[in-house]
Amino acid sequence: MENYKLRLDALDPVYPNLIVDQAGSYVVQLIVNDGTLSSVPDLVEITGGCSGDAVILENTTIPSGVTTCTGTLSITLGPNLQVLPAGELDLHAPVVSFLNGVTVHSGAALVAALGP
Repeated sequence: MENYKLRLDALDPVYPNLIVDQAGSYVVQLIVNDGTLSSVPDLVEITGGCSGDAVILENTTIPSGVTTCTGTLSITLGPNLQVLPAGELDLHAPVVSFLNGVTVHSGAALVAALGP
């Protein structure tokens, strides 16, 4: 089993972000505490990765298989993004931008379909 990193960005505690280093589905346990009492634990499945208005993919490894990303406004590929051999990254957005540090390994594919 590989080790994936999860980080909770709670700059806005009402709408925190769970930041993952791999696209996919994650099951996390949620416990809400009001400072005195804790709620009953609840399991929540979160899909991390490739959908939203302005999608940014960086510090991420795309494994073998097909990963599809959809951005209603844009997709930006950033530093330390790797598409591993036998991996395919399909991008669907009106605007796709590439920053330095994107690596597509031999035997991998990156496909961009521009449009709404």
